[in-house]
Amino acid sequence: MTWTENWRVLSDIDSIATIREEIGQVKKMLEESRIKLAALNLEEKRLASKKDELQGKWIRHLQTNLESTLEGEDALRILGHSTKFGR
Repeated sequence: MTWTENWRVLSDIDSIATIREEIGQVKKMLEESRIKLAALNLEEKRLASKKDELQGKWIRHLQTNLESTLEGEDALRILGHSTKFGR
């Protein structure tokens, strides 16, 4: 092999090493991204569960308030009728 051919081989070996190093870095970044994605998916599930819990509490609160309002209106209506007919 000539000096030029040897230099090309060494240059190719250096290029391959550089490419392998870059591939290693990309694989590491990909793994870190997968871990972050898994954490985000867990957080999304937690927040969806919390949202469902809060919606349930809000609905129960609204139902309780509505029932109280209706009971109060019923009591006023009954009181109004008994006053009219009790005269």
